[in-house]
Amino acid sequence: PLVNLIPYAFIKGKLSLKGQLNQLDKLQSRAYLPEGSVEGKINRFQIRLKDLSSLLPGIEIPDILITELAFQVNYGSTIEIKKLQLAGDLTGTVDGSIKLSPRNIGASRVNVHVKVSISENIRKELASIGMLLKQFQCGNVIDIDIKGAFSNLDMPKKRRCT
Repeated sequence: PLVNLIPYAFIKGKLSLKGQLNQLDKLQSRAYLPEGSVEGKINRFQIRLKDLSSLLPGIEIPDILITELAFQVNYGSTIEIKKLQLAGDLTGTVDGSIKLSPRNIGASRVNVHVKVSISENIRKELASIGMLLKQFQCGNVIDIDIKGAFSNLDMPKKRRCT
């Protein structure tokens, strides 16, 4: 189930969606990845990170409220994030790509750019990891690249401040 893909999070909200799926007749092939696009909005949803004690001992992560997430994604053998815009406790953009390995999803290659600012409320609640976050910031904006295989992502890299 989808829930198993995000074992540390609980997400709830409203989703509006439209898209297209091409070449449905080829879906029976195990090596075939459907192609198409999807775009939509998720309004007013909450992310609750849970059971992170093994990753971040002693740190309590508050619930994150996203008032709107607008997205446009092309998919096939590569998932291309054309637009992902966030508003709320996290405000900013995500773009990039994920080159899928259909036989071994863990070997799929991620190349994603994340540029977000954190609301003052969340920033205060995360004061205990402020120094950790600061290494990824330009001013008050976290501006990072995330690269690597799903099963072994590299440490996020801060982009050059401009």
